[in-house]
Amino acid sequence: MNRMPGTQVLCCKLKIARRHREFRQQFGKQDFNFIPETFSLLDEREDVLQSMTMRKRSLDTRSGEGGEDRKTVWIVKPIGLSRGRGIFLTDNPIELPAKDNNGRGFLVQHYIAD
Repeated sequence: MNRMPGTQVLCCKLKIARRHREFRQQFGKQDFNFIPETFSLLDEREDVLQSMTMRKRSLDTRSGEGGEDRKTVWIVKPIGLSRGRGIFLTDNPIELPAKDNNGRGFLVQHYIAD
């Protein structure tokens, strides 16, 4: 046995993201703001595209104020893989795949550099 029974929610990126979202809705954003915005490309593609567009627009309007040209970066992680395999960063919604060559879906998270 390589995992303790009943702990799958801690070992699966998709399950932990969904559970965190449930807790955030139930208990509020203030107490559950420690995980960045997370989406499944399998069933939340429109939501992630909308969020990427809104964040980009927000940065575009602020970039002229401070002279900084910053990008909002997103980290894309394959569901069911570990050890950093298949992970990549993007700021372009066109680069978001639905599934990989083996039929695995992807999670997309707002990337926090610090």
